[in-house]
Amino acid sequence: MGTAIFFPQSRLDFKTSLAPGQRYRHCFGDKRLAVRHQDMLAGMLGQGSIVVNQLSKDKSEQAGYYRFLSNEKVTPCELIYESTRLDIGSTKGKDILVLQDSTSIGLDRKLRHKDYWQDKIGVIDDNCTPGFYLHCSLSIDWESFSVLGLGDIALYTRPLNRLSQEERLRARTARRKLPLEQQESHVWALCASNSISQMKESRRVTVVMDQGGDKYEVLGRILADSFVEALWRSKEDRQVVEGGVVTGRRLSDVLGGLPWSPSRPTAIRALDHYSKSSGKRVQRAGRIALIRVRYAKVCLALPSGLRRECAALRRALYVVEAEEVSSTVPPGEEPIKWRLLTTWEVCTDGQAWKVVEAYQARWFIEQLFRILKKQGLHIENTQFKTVQSIKNQAIMAICTSTKALQLTLAREGTPFIPIETMFDEAQQAALIILNKEFSGKTQKQLNPHDPTSLAWAAWVIARMGGWKGYATQRPPGPITMMRGLEAFEKFQWASRVLRQT
Repeated sequence: MGTAIFFPQSRLDFKTSLAPGQRYRHCFGDKRLAVRHQDMLAGMLGQGSIVVNQLSKDKSEQAGYYRFLSNEKVTPCELIYESTRLDIGSTKGKDILVLQDSTSIGLDRKLRHKDYWQDKIGVIDDNCTPGFYLHCSLSIDWESFSVLGLGDIALYTRPLNRLSQEERLRARTARRKLPLEQQESHVWALCASNSISQMKESRRVTVVMDQGGDKYEVLGRILADSFVEALWRSKEDRQVVEGGVVTGRRLSDVLGGLPWSPSRPTAIRALDHYSKSSGKRVQRAGRIALIRVRYAKVCLALPSGLRRECAALRRALYVVEAEEVSSTVPPGEEPIKWRLLTTWEVCTDGQAWKVVEAYQARWFIEQLFRILKKQGLHIENTQFKTVQSIKNQAIMAICTSTKALQLTLAREGTPFIPIETMFDEAQQAALIILNKEFSGKTQKQLNPHDPTSLAWAAWVIARMGGWKGYATQRPPGPITMMRGLEAFEKFQWASRVLRQT
């Protein structure tokens, strides 16, 4: 195993140049492949499945889907490029949050010849399960919480580590000396840059990251562009510069002498997942917590252990600490405590709460991965037998998950999103029929949205997914939407069969 092990695939790796004399290029260099791509995406969304047998109507279509994912022209890099193209009109003049996070895709443990796949595709955190990593930049409108799309996807792998404990330590030490581009932490700066390059007409773009993005060099790369703002959760209790001098005081020292704001009821969503940093299971009860905040303007010092030359962060930064009052902490749990750093100006309690709310928006990318994995599309259960086809399927699956999330967030109807963004005329006609079927006799059981809006369609799809339609009921989530889309696809199929007979 060589020193460098980080070789990501992202939209940056696909070159869109045309051949001499060529005026237009179809996706994947072939119109038939472009059509097959769109058909597969529609099938995945409608069926709520990535299993080719369930997507295809007959053996011919099934074979076509298998050939598409294995075709040498359909590279992961071009598939990422096609899946992460943001419309300029959808981003122009908007205040955008670019939510970033990574997830591991561990292939089914029942997979035969595990040792073969460990060498062929790599392994995830446990250095045993075959799999790879997927890093996403999900772009949302900060003012309306509507999904604009994926700004970038990066795929990367880790080789099986057969070294002894001592050899592993030496290898890790050697990797720290590599250029940032050859380290896994670079994926945060890479996807941020690729996403932001498509948003130059936006009013403001803020990259929102969890503790994984709290790397000084990574932050330096992201904030080198004055157009870009950033907000991240601090992993390190960093030293600060005061009066141009590094005094040894840290963020905790700066915040320690500051008063807390009055506590405020804040909705905290439940968690049940495995931590990417510790590997331990994290469980948190959903609740209305009493949260208080305090904040300060800071200047971060260069880390003393940094082994390469690195420019100091010159941008003004603010630190916001949010902490849960003990009275709302469930038994057996630790209180919520977030130390957030941002380029947003924070001089009032109101501005501090805006920072906390923006960080909480990371819940959307957590939901995206939830749809992708065991509770939704079950990407871990792929049946493909080549690395390229497995990666291609994963890219298409994350795009399908994004569409389901978009429908979920459109359910409130604010802002107005045209129904045409997801449903064509034939599908809209079917939705009209279904809306009559699912509407009740009382005002409370009627679809309250504009029939030309995506929110109106979301109400119908949610009803098909099992939601009862009452405003007092918990709003439908992405898994309910996926079930509804699957039921809607079956309804359309039955309608087509009846018309033909």
